[in-house]
Amino acid sequence: MDSPRRQRFELVNDNFPFTGFRRHQDNLTRGEAALLMQIHSGHIPLNSFLFKIGKSESKLCQQCRGNAGEEAPAETITHFLFQCSAFAAQRRQLVRAVGGVNMNLKNIMLETKHIGAPVKYSNRTGRFNSKDQA
Repeated sequence: MDSPRRQRFELVNDNFPFTGFRRHQDNLTRGEAALLMQIHSGHIPLNSFLFKIGKSESKLCQQCRGNAGEEAPAETITHFLFQCSAFAAQRRQLVRAVGGVNMNLKNIMLETKHIGAPVKYSNRTGRFNSKDQA
């Protein structure tokens, strides 16, 4: 039987029970490992998740607010890491760290040498500073 969680996890890592992922976290601090697990699970304080659990009034990205004349996109992990225009400068550093061909969640999360890159990107954006969290 397929659960909705399985589909979400397979976007990141299809090797359940994620022993390789846990091994990759060994060189991270506790805070970095926690953020990485939030990225991995999708339970990260972005508006899409916060709206789902009733902690945000909107699932839309308040950072980039979308293009002129368009509604802002949902603030998902994919949007935050790979699309949000508010973090274009930080994303360029992410691309340099992982390579343009690896700019998808699965490649970043499965490669040992890339596993810290989304954490560094997140820290550079300042998106998860305490003032931004519900």
